[in-house]
Amino acid sequence: MHCLMCSRFQKTNDIGMKEWYINDEIRYLHNVISGATIGACSNPVFDRLFQLGVISLFHQINDDLEQLNKDLDVSVILEGVSIDFDTYLDDKYWIVNSLFKDESSFYKVAVGCNIKDISCRFQINEMTDYLPNGEKDYNITQDLIDTFKNSLNQLCDRNKLGSREILFALYFGYVYMIKQLKEIKEKVEHPKPHQYIKVWEEICELRCDSAYLQAYEDWKEENENYTIDELKKKQLYEIYKLLNTGFFEYYFSITGADVKKCRLKITEDDLPIGCNISDSLAINCAKFEKFFEWKDGYIIRLNYEKLGQYIYKNYSKLKYSDIDAIVDFDNTIELVNEDIAEMMPRLRQHLKNYEENMINELLKECSAILNTCQKYLDKGIRRNILHDYLKKLLFDKEMKDEARLKLLRSSRNTYICELVAALKNMDVFRIDCDKHDLAKSLHEKITMVKEENLAKYIERAYNAREGTIYNWTKKIIDDLKGQQDNPFEGLFQKSSF
Repeated sequence: MHCLMCSRFQKTNDIGMKEWYINDEIRYLHNVISGATIGACSNPVFDRLFQLGVISLFHQINDDLEQLNKDLDVSVILEGVSIDFDTYLDDKYWIVNSLFKDESSFYKVAVGCNIKDISCRFQINEMTDYLPNGEKDYNITQDLIDTFKNSLNQLCDRNKLGSREILFALYFGYVYMIKQLKEIKEKVEHPKPHQYIKVWEEICELRCDSAYLQAYEDWKEENENYTIDELKKKQLYEIYKLLNTGFFEYYFSITGADVKKCRLKITEDDLPIGCNISDSLAINCAKFEKFFEWKDGYIIRLNYEKLGQYIYKNYSKLKYSDIDAIVDFDNTIELVNEDIAEMMPRLRQHLKNYEENMINELLKECSAILNTCQKYLDKGIRRNILHDYLKKLLFDKEMKDEARLKLLRSSRNTYICELVAALKNMDVFRIDCDKHDLAKSLHEKITMVKEENLAKYIERAYNAREGTIYNWTKKIIDDLKGQQDNPFEGLFQKSSF
């Protein structure tokens, strides 16, 4: 028998995305309870340990479901799509042994159970009323959840869990798990449209490979004196390669009229020798046209929000190679765009406008996070100093490349903690505020990272007092504070975290 207290599962799905542990945890829980009967073991000590192990599994799963449920309020989470809701919300999946269907089951034994130290009473009538497909709601309020969890923890700490308390804990763990799965399923199926671009950003972060760069450099060496026309054909060839993968296989919102009016035409004259024009190419061109636009007929710009939506809705079907194809395509097309703009300067404004819009949006998002710490600014410090600091960082010649790269990727949260630590080191924040205060403020916006982890990131950067961010902040902070120098620097000992 496997240990019920085993470490959490970790896996990677077909397209290389890191998944939550929830699917494996729930499957493991099902396997455990399907092969045992709670309370039927002849050895009471072993029976009690087994019961506590199952409770521990429920607790672990419900903790993860709680976190995912909260995260889905903030952003589209790809991991939510991977949960097998149809299976887990089917009552037949769980009625697997006497634990759930016999007269001795906790459904029956827990009737009228009143656990010591719990102020609310949970009445259980008929088992069928509480199965996932039943008409009745579970009627679990947040107050009941909090009260039960706190009381159960106290009982565990004092080792006062009796048989009726254990049976109630098993029942509660199951019902609460089903309740959360229903809520998560609703959020997964109806995400907020503007959050789809986050899906694209996550895909790019996890699947990015630098091989496209070498491939493009090789092409330029082979076509040393390339012209605008050759760059245009390079664009079409990259589109042709993408359309010959399975990436758009699951896009069905296309009509015959879309195919007829499609402006994107690829012929044999546009492609290297040996490329075949299939009957489906025109259809695939019409599909692709839904996801991009031409700028002056030369610059290709993908619609990342639409791409994110498509990936999100077809996440379980797409393959590793499909995702690699679209990410490599986007990166290669950006290089082609740059070379076209070099040869046709009037087109550079398109690239400049795109970059400016991206950076301004990044500034807006990150300022909102950093400004949660405004309440801890030291006396006399301008309230908009945090926004100005971030703006200077994003446009500074020395720092902009590093800052933009890290803030656009999954390293954003740790990087923001580094910024906060650097500002704390430069006495921008009050001396009496510590890492926990700052982490609590940041957590208002960075909800997907635990508050204690944010505090650790801040502490680590604060104590290091080195690195590009620290040195750059030290160099420019007096200017941001609005004074020529800081005459008190070094006179006072830094506050300790």
